Amino acid sequence: MRVRFAELSGIEPFSIDQIASVEFPGQVPVAAPWVAAYGYVLAAYGGAAGFLAEDAPEGWLSPDSADAFVIANENAMT
Repeated sequence: MRVRFAELSGIEPFSIDQIASVEFPGQVPVAAPWVAAYGYVLAAYGGAAGFLAEDAPEGWLSPDSADAFVIANENAMT
């Protein structure tokens, strides 16, 4: 959506990726290793936390795909 919106409007939006850790039926979330590694940090923030792309941990999935990211401990999409 971010790319299409920018193309159509000429406005560069601030975008937040909220689905990196979501467990869609039959799929392992792309951020599953990050949730496992930082689960204790997420727990300290009530189970979910976010960060700006510029502050993404080294090796993060795709820091250029959004301006910010949200990941969570509870991710089942039912």
